[in-house]
Amino acid sequence: MQPNQQDSNSQSAPSAPLPYQVPDYLHLDPVNGQVKKSNKKPLFIIVVIVFFIILVAGAITFYLWQQKVPEQRLYGAFENLLQTPYVSRSETVTPANSTPILTADGSTDFTHSSAPKSTINYHFVRPSTTTAASNFESAGSLVVLNDTNFYGRLSKLPTRLIPKGAALNNWYTISNPTATTLTNTAQDFDYAKLRYSFNTVYGILSVGDLSANNRTAVINYIQTNKIYTIISSNPQTVNGKKATVYSLKVNYPKLSDLDNTLANILNIDPSKTILSDNGTPLTIWVDNNSDKIIKLSQVSGSIANKDSVMAEETFAYPTTVSITAPANAPALP
Repeated sequence: MQPNQQDSNSQSAPSAPLPYQVPDYLHLDPVNGQVKKSNKKPLFIIVVIVFFIILVAGAITFYLWQQKVPEQRLYGAFENLLQTPYVSRSETVTPANSTPILTADGSTDFTHSSAPKSTINYHFVRPSTTTAASNFESAGSLVVLNDTNFYGRLSKLPTRLIPKGAALNNWYTISNPTATTLTNTAQDFDYAKLRYSFNTVYGILSVGDLSANNRTAVINYIQTNKIYTIISSNPQTVNGKKATVYSLKVNYPKLSDLDNTLANILNIDPSKTILSDNGTPLTIWVDNNSDKIIKLSQVSGSIANKDSVMAEETFAYPTTVSITAPANAPALP
């Protein structure tokens, strides 16, 4: 036997490969080809808890924001009303369980808030108190250009009440309108008051085209003195538009103070303010898209007596209106 053959036969078969041996000084376990799985469950629980906290915080923030939205929209609507160069309005006054006794519509140019100009059309009916007498009915138009002169045209009025020398459907210049009306004052209807309700910056809602400083002062006054307190606010659709309807409690003494302040700022006679505190809420509708007031209503005393009536007014905001004096308008006889 050859020596090298013996050596060859005496060699053992190669052993199975051993895991990679890590030097002892690294104090690491050998790598045997298997990856140890990490426990991700605690991390998942933490993520869920954090997400839940964020969700709750967001819900609370959203709730608080929702509570602020009606109030912010209301004051935004008030401020928009104070930067209104042109407005068109219609008004109805309806006694309880009856038909309207007054309908009126008009447009006002507030580009000069201290001297607004308006056109007004009206129709007034005072129901007769007896079956034998007929209803008192009048209709006509007004054009207001300044505080000392305005123009009137009667289209309907009982013959006995037509001023001597005047005729229906003719325009007349009316001087000193606070002392003069187009009908007998005994009929409980003063057209000057109708003129004031349309052609004034102040009232139950202040309207006009005020400077930024004056707007800020008015809004701060309204908020500080809580002139309007929200009783309720609810969504509603008006003429196909989404709106918010507010029921408001009005602080009339403070509102009168505000109107007097505006009268001083704009150099307007404060006696034109027509306010009555009858304790009933004021209801207004605000367009959700434009944040502009589109309607208001209130229960108040009627013109001839103290029976409750519903007064409603709607608002529109044209881009411009043109108001000029009528031609051939002699002085009222």
